[in-house]
Amino acid sequence: MLWVVAVLGNLVSGCISSLIDSFLGNNRYQSANAQAFFSSMISLVPLPLIFLTGAVALVAPVQLGCFWLLGTLEVVSLNCYVRSVKVEDASVCNSLYGLSRVFTVILAFFLLGEVFSLPTYLGIFLIVLSGFFLCVKENKAVATHPPFTFYSGRLRLSPALWLVGFSSLLDAFASVLTRQMVLEVHWLNALFWTNLGSVVTYLLIFLFFGHFRKEILAEKQLVRFTWRHFLSNEVICLFSAACAFYAYSQAPASIVRALFGLSPLFTILVAWAGQSFFKKAWREDLGHVQLRHKLFWMVLMLVGCYLIVSRV
Repeated sequence: MLWVVAVLGNLVSGCISSLIDSFLGNNRYQSANAQAFFSSMISLVPLPLIFLTGAVALVAPVQLGCFWLLGTLEVVSLNCYVRSVKVEDASVCNSLYGLSRVFTVILAFFLLGEVFSLPTYLGIFLIVLSGFFLCVKENKAVATHPPFTFYSGRLRLSPALWLVGFSSLLDAFASVLTRQMVLEVHWLNALFWTNLGSVVTYLLIFLFFGHFRKEILAEKQLVRFTWRHFLSNEVICLFSAACAFYAYSQAPASIVRALFGLSPLFTILVAWAGQSFFKKAWREDLGHVQLRHKLFWMVLMLVGCYLIVSRV
């Protein structure tokens, strides 16, 4: 059951990384493209650490294409996520990634032949329901008896719903593809080539898309002041990704992805600890009313994750 420990390692490091992304996006970088590009380029610094394991080797051309596809999916997904944390709390964005668990169950059934029981589908419903209500916004705050009194005035949905929804679909496909690839090659080898594929994708976009390049060059001076943040974040991201790849090599994609549903709880705990030392460093509303509202739906989401894990 070491892979469960790896999942927990991924959750802790992943939520720390997401909060650093939120800090950079809301306090430093105006362009999500620039932030994502510089993050990817600096990831080349810790990437050689994988060579020290001795697991890196050449792969077949078809496998190389799959790893490049995984890297590209990561690029697009990261871009959507960085944009989402500009308009919504990091814990809410992570909660919405419950949709990726739904998509993973569906894709794993058709592509990997993973079969699930009726309670699993009940868990899927709870995850979708919780993710939806975490996205509902109010025109006027309601401070009485949350989370059962939700709205006053006209309702609207957060833009994060659409951004994270699309990103979740990409992540679900990446999860299924990752599971397939780590069954073919060593998981550390897969981790290396996937990360390298994302760097190559960013370089190609930089070279061939003028608008993207203009956004990046406009904020290049900020790298002098934020490179330490990026480097720290990329080391954390590499560790998080390593935990995820190991877990996928040991357990079905749907089970691993379901356990990732614990991420909102970890995000809130890390945000609370972080704000105790760095006031207003991250975009995360931890007021009494909002916290009770979030925790209610997150607990419901955890129930859904439990149903999935216990019955798959």
